[in-house]
This record gives sequence, structure tokens and C-alpha cells, in this order.
Amino acid sequence: VPEWIEVFMATQQVGLYLTPINYHLTSPEIGYIVENSEAKLFIYGDRYKDSAEKAMELIGFHKSAAYVVGEAGAVQPFASLYEG
Repeated sequence: VPEWIEVFMATQQVGLYLTPINYHLTSPEIGYIVENSEAKLFIYGDRYKDSAEKAMELIGFHKSAAYVVGEAGAVQPFASLYEG
């Protein structure tokens, strides 16, 4: 997926950490990783939006700091980052 390449390259360029999360994990496990990595941004594919959005709910992650690649769910579409 081209967006993931963009995310990877952008994080490297500005010196951020990228924490890939295995798609086999449950929502509580995803939430644990997001919370304990002290993530400031959460980007996920629309294929996994149910588990990702449940994980955000479990840990109280602000939806304003989350983006979905593909069909937008309860958060902003990744494409909106190009708008400004």
C-alpha cells in the first residue's frame, strides 16, 4: 500500500519512531502497545478499523490524533493529511 511507504519514509525523515502492530492482535493488545509506546499518532488500515477503534476506546486515545487509510470510519481519513 503506497500510504504505508509514505508513512515509513516520513517518520524516518523527521526522526519519529514507527511502531508496526501485528494485525492478528486483539483490541486490548493493540491498545496496550499504543498506550505503552506513548503514541501521539495512530494510523491504521480500514480493514482493521473495528479492532483499532475499539482499542482507542479502551485506552482513551483521542480520535483527533488517529487516521484511517481507506474508507473513513470514526476518525479522519489519511488523505486529509495532504490537505494542509
